[in-house]
Amino acid sequence: VAARRGALGHWLNGRFIQYCGRLSYSIYLTHFVFGLRAINIAYRMLGDSVPACLLATSIGLAITFASAHLMNRFIEEPSIRFAKRVRGYLMPARV
Repeated sequence: VAARRGALGHWLNGRFIQYCGRLSYSIYLTHFVFGLRAINIAYRMLGDSVPACLLATSIGLAITFASAHLMNRFIEEPSIRFAKRVRGYLMPARV
């Protein structure tokens, strides 16, 4: 159903998918450091039952997304703005 031409495009343009796209690099950088460690700690605290594993994974995902959001908001976006300003000084507009 989602493979229909219009449905797939509509789904990919959804707010959550777009948000994940903006955070993708930050998620890549933070998932191991924060997410997997949180899963490991939660797993040791909660045990190895299926509900405990699901909860541990949910906690890891939440921590991954939270840390990626913070990294994107306070490091990545300001760095991009700074790079654009510096680029303007180093490479003046062509006439």
